[in-house]
Amino acid sequence: MNFRSRVMRVYRPSILFKVILLCCLMLAGIGMELCAQILKKDTVKAHTRHSDIYYFTDRYDQELQQVDTSLLHFHRYSAAFRNGEFEHLYLNNNGQASQMQVFEYERPLEMRLGFRQFDRYWWQSDSIPYFQSKYPFSEIRYMLGPEEEQILNANFNRPISEHSQIGFNYHRITSPGRYDNQRTGMNNFAAHFHQTSKNGKRKLLAHYLLNTAKVQQNGGVDSLGRVLFDEEFSVIDTQYFQYYVDTNVVRKEIVPVNMLAAETQAKHWQLLLQNSFDINFGKRQKKKSTSTDSGELDTLMRVTDTLRNTMLIPADKDSIAVVDSSSTTKVKRENLNGSSRTKAPATGERSAKTAPSPPTQSIAPSKPSKFSARLGHVFSYDRRRQQYSNDLAQGDIYEGRFLSSSITNDSMQLNTLRNTVFLQLSAKDAANKIKGNSFSARASFTHKMYWLSQTIDQDTLPTVFITPGDVDEYTSYVDTIYQGIYEANRFQSGVLGFHLRNRSSNGKWRFRANAQYALFGRNIADLKVDGEARFTINEKVGGLKGNLNFQRATQDLMSDFYFGNHHKWDNGLLPKTTALQFGVTYYNPFLRLEAGYRNHTINNYLLYDQSQQPVLADGVVNVSQLVVKHRWTWRKLHLHNTVVLQESSSDQVRLPNIWTKHSFFVHTPVFKRAMLLHMGFDLRYNSNYKANGYSPAIGQFYLQDASTLTFYPMMDVFITAQIKRVRFFINVQHVNQGLFGQSGVLAAPQQPFYDRSLRFGLSWMFFD
Repeated sequence: MNFRSRVMRVYRPSILFKVILLCCLMLAGIGMELCAQILKKDTVKAHTRHSDIYYFTDRYDQELQQVDTSLLHFHRYSAAFRNGEFEHLYLNNNGQASQMQVFEYERPLEMRLGFRQFDRYWWQSDSIPYFQSKYPFSEIRYMLGPEEEQILNANFNRPISEHSQIGFNYHRITSPGRYDNQRTGMNNFAAHFHQTSKNGKRKLLAHYLLNTAKVQQNGGVDSLGRVLFDEEFSVIDTQYFQYYVDTNVVRKEIVPVNMLAAETQAKHWQLLLQNSFDINFGKRQKKKSTSTDSGELDTLMRVTDTLRNTMLIPADKDSIAVVDSSSTTKVKRENLNGSSRTKAPATGERSAKTAPSPPTQSIAPSKPSKFSARLGHVFSYDRRRQQYSNDLAQGDIYEGRFLSSSITNDSMQLNTLRNTVFLQLSAKDAANKIKGNSFSARASFTHKMYWLSQTIDQDTLPTVFITPGDVDEYTSYVDTIYQGIYEANRFQSGVLGFHLRNRSSNGKWRFRANAQYALFGRNIADLKVDGEARFTINEKVGGLKGNLNFQRATQDLMSDFYFGNHHKWDNGLLPKTTALQFGVTYYNPFLRLEAGYRNHTINNYLLYDQSQQPVLADGVVNVSQLVVKHRWTWRKLHLHNTVVLQESSSDQVRLPNIWTKHSFFVHTPVFKRAMLLHMGFDLRYNSNYKANGYSPAIGQFYLQDASTLTFYPMMDVFITAQIKRVRFFINVQHVNQGLFGQSGVLAAPQQPFYDRSLRFGLSWMFFD
């Protein structure tokens, strides 16, 4: 019996077979029942209620958004893919640490511990949606993947009175992984409350946010073992092998890993309370009529709703031609007030309904004024804790032992208390009004207090002084064992902030600017100034947008001092990092094109070297990027392309020179327009480079010179569909695995990326 015959004995296709069979039965049943279903009257009138459901995530400006019901990107299940402008690579199992391939640098003016491996998965305070709706809204999402991988997402919002809203959001990832000791468990939970007074002047916001992660760490697969089996599944041979073997041939459980008991536990929770009071100045205006205006494209709002099949271009602030999965209908502002109906799309979708009217009032409406002021106070308290543990008898990848030779249990914790007072001035009610010139300016002061708890090192034996004979006394440094003592340090900071924003009535001109400066504390003299501006000539000619970011920031806390069982350093207070970043982009809505240049110049760039120690990069790091995005549409066919060319001036900042992503799909109604179908494929590719390695003990990616990772185009095939308020997808990832002469790719040395796998997801929205 040859090797392939032996290993096929341990391959179990049962889970994939069951999912495929279930999907086939569902699609078969749709053909018989769908036509009858669409004829039933929808007593909830989902399309009507959806147009009256809005939320905001910006607690200051409180700009309203609609719930996204589009099919575009619906099949991208992982936060490492969905969050951010460019995708991250995660270490084989969803929920594991992820690292960037396209260079990005963003540092808040905030004291941070320095652990960022879970940032893509965790919710932040600006992730919480505060709803303003007279109707309840709920959504359930569920995803089933290989090896019992599951993702559950539940959103619930309900008005509890005429002026109050309450909501809950929950997200959970649980996945055993395909290799030993790779299980991930991650939870995101948010409870939020929003209340407006009867006169609409006082607003109260409150939320509780919780992120937890319990992630097993196997330290990567052991590249020195190749396991062969006889008929009784016992090991009969071991030799070198290429460890990212195709899962469809060899079960990954038989592949040896470096650690069997290591685990990272991380937790972050936050309690926030914001109270504000509005003061209106000037004469109150009468409510404007719904008559049409100039009819030009409104670039300040989009409707991404497949229940309505309408969209405004540009679609969002960072991309001027994102194609909504429902249609590519251009909606003039005169259609927003319900005075007319949009023309049926040429792509063959369902006829567009009347677009919803933009909200001009909250639950407790107040008449708009020419000028208003908002005075507020924000209180927040949050705690971040990171812990790494390992039973060293079950394997380890580190040689050094400072505290114990049998067990590792390292941890750091940071508590932060913030008090912010702010004054915001707005013209033409910029918080809720969409049309017309809007202007807002905000000044704030934030006082922060920090409590840092960490292990400090202490020698268990005192220094021994020896005086041998008549020789002068000298100190003998004895090799001793360290003793860890948990110590808490307290420090504070005061930050002055400014914010300015303006938008023109015709959507052609808009800008935003922010500035922050640390007046005192550990991060005294930290500075951050950033802004962006956009000017559109017209739809066919296009326009220009640019951004500028300058910051001088104190390094992360753990880069200055750290003491654990495997790592130890005391760098004192490292020099601040200074970064200047700018970008210029030409965009054309008519051609659906963006092309721009970005530059990052950073002095004292912090990284982790080959010995996994924090160091500052040699000299000034400069990263240049060319970014091109194009959306092509012809009838029912859509092709989205993103190409990034980048070059780093430093050998210590290693990036692929080429990164591309392409999505081709067909969007069409089927079954007599009862279902919207969205099917195609995603293609990803980046050039070969020496990707950073990953250190589980400190949660950092570090420089390595041992291997250059090789890549090839990876293809995902997907089908997404919508029936009324139900959406679902079937996604086959890495479908071309093994077709390019190698069995897979690595996300980091000894850390394989995902293999060929099948996933199924479902979303159901409720408006009652």
